[in-house]
Amino acid sequence: MNKNKNAFNGGNKEFFEPKPDSKVSVEQISHPIVYPNNLLAAEYHELLTGSAIHPALIKRNFFHIEGETIYNYLFISNKIPRKNGGRVTDTYIKKYDHLLLGGIWIQSLDPLNNWETMEWGRIKPNFPRIDWQSQKPVKYESPPKTANRVTYFDIPNCILNKVARRYNIPDIQKVLFAKRGQKLHVKNRRKNALYAANLRNSLSYAQSSSLLGLCRQGYLNPLMFWLWVGQHKLNFIDSGQKDIQITFWEWIKQHPEIPIILCEGEKKAACLLSLGFVAIALPGIWNGRVGKQDFDERLHPDLVPSAGGVTKILMPDFSTMDIGLTC
Repeated sequence: MNKNKNAFNGGNKEFFEPKPDSKVSVEQISHPIVYPNNLLAAEYHELLTGSAIHPALIKRNFFHIEGETIYNYLFISNKIPRKNGGRVTDTYIKKYDHLLLGGIWIQSLDPLNNWETMEWGRIKPNFPRIDWQSQKPVKYESPPKTANRVTYFDIPNCILNKVARRYNIPDIQKVLFAKRGQKLHVKNRRKNALYAANLRNSLSYAQSSSLLGLCRQGYLNPLMFWLWVGQHKLNFIDSGQKDIQITFWEWIKQHPEIPIILCEGEKKAACLLSLGFVAIALPGIWNGRVGKQDFDERLHPDLVPSAGGVTKILMPDFSTMDIGLTC
């Protein structure tokens, strides 16, 4: 059971209330729609239909939160002023009280902490506040007094397969991912004889020898023997290698020929990933670097793990202003 506070097991149910003139089946009434991660119907529709995000990505990375729970996600910095009892001052409580009505929490993996779930994330409020300077709604809220991070989504296998097909990475289903950049390839038929010689590590060598002897004597179809070898190989991998799989992003580092798109906004990055492109979300177009311009400006530490030898494509929001950025 995942004990991380960002993990949700439940889901909201959308019940159908038939109108007088509408025809609704008994199936719709007795089996309401259940949305993942407590997402509301409008939130899920916005992600799935409005932003064209794959359902598997939604299930892993987007969560509905509301009420005072949002304070656990926002007030993570020790720099926020607090009262004697540890409660955040009223100024901050009032500033973010609109989030009590709920919103979408977008979580990320931490490239600096072995790709564990990051404490930092952003909330897309259902009822955003108006910024007093720009007089525009604040679409996303980040934890105050905390440096912005970069969003690496938790990628399911179905998206990994899309990326592999788009960039012609062969035999993706035949690769076992190991820690620290090691790849263990499932051997092809030409190497099966070498594997059979090492079967004693995972099964009874006498058993394999007897079956091989039956093949040589003509009592057993050789195809059946190789099917048995392949099945035993998969069972050995599943039982002995479950805890050494690497993440999607570690796999990307092993394939520098795959370009990475830096997006301004999480929904754009999730949409691109749903189409088989590799995308990382920035909170803002200038958040890919830290430090002061012309002084100590440098690449954001979160982008360093994916920087080496990889083509980067910068995709900002549409704007008529020439931002003059190069990548």
